[in-house]
Formats: sequence, structure tokens, C-alpha cells
Amino acid sequence: MKTYKHGNNPIPEGEYYFGDPCYVVPRDKWSELISLIYSDGVADFNDKENMRAVEVDDDKFYMFGTLYGDGEYPLYSTDSETVFLPVDSGTLSIIPMNLIKKWQAEEKAKNMGTFVKLPNTSTLHLSEGVLDIDGGALSIVTEYYDELDYWDEDESDEFDEFEDF
Repeated sequence: MKTYKHGNNPIPEGEYYFGDPCYVVPRDKWSELISLIYSDGVADFNDKENMRAVEVDDDKFYMFGTLYGDGEYPLYSTDSETVFLPVDSGTLSIIPMNLIKKWQAEEKAKNMGTFVKLPNTSTLHLSEGVLDIDGGALSIVTEYYDELDYWDEDESDEFDEFEDF
């Protein structure tokens, strides 16, 4: 296994898992990956401006550090509804389906992330915690939510009936 800066280079067409890699990368490979990307307890790839490529099992996947660590981050698409991606490792990834299948992680991937088909070679641009794919056709936003007004005002009154408890 090896990892290096991928920058904003394109990725090939295909079907991918979008989500936290900790949910789908096998435990032994996850331990090796963690040892590669951390030095003295500090993530050496976590500059918020560069994707990392990870070569493993004769293939490659891509990952980046979120701006605010663990949480839940939206994946916006111009073609479908917003999906929220849970994060427990402070990172998100784009992993080809052939690796997900090789690792027998399809069920975990389905439950903890989402699948996206990229019909063409796709461009990536990561800047300040926002990953834009193909000029914003897909975007993962890991910057602070209040700045982007994600709160649905109608939901704020959802639990008012329980105020007496």
C-alpha cells in the first residue's frame, strides 16, 4: 500500500462508494493506511486542499480530510437529492466499486455512504473543505453548516409539544 497527493487530478469513469473509508476498508488495511497517513499523531495529508490517492489491492481510491473532523456532511448532486455522509475518521473517500466488492463491503457501503456512477472521467477540485466534482455537478461540503443555512426552519418547532417535560 502507498499513498500520495492526488491534487485536483481527474479520476476515471466508473461506479464509486462515497463515504468514510473507515467503514469499508478492511481492518488490516485500515491499520496500515492510518500508519501511512499519520506521522507523530498529525495527519500529513490533512491540508484541506489536496486529495490523497491510496494504492491498494492493485487499484486506487481517493480520500481527503474533512474541515471539521467527525460528523455528517452533505453530498449535493444536480441530478438527485442530497445525501448526508456520516464520518467517524475525519475523512471522506471515493472508492471504486471493484474494491468494495473485493473487500466484501457492499452492505456496509450501502448503509454508511452512497454509490455514485461517474459516466466520464471526472475532475476534482478540493478547496477549504469543499470537494467539487465536474465543476459542481457533485459537491461534498465539510465547511461549517451555519454559514450555508442548512437548517430547515420548519424542523425547529418539531419537538415543541414536549416542552413541558
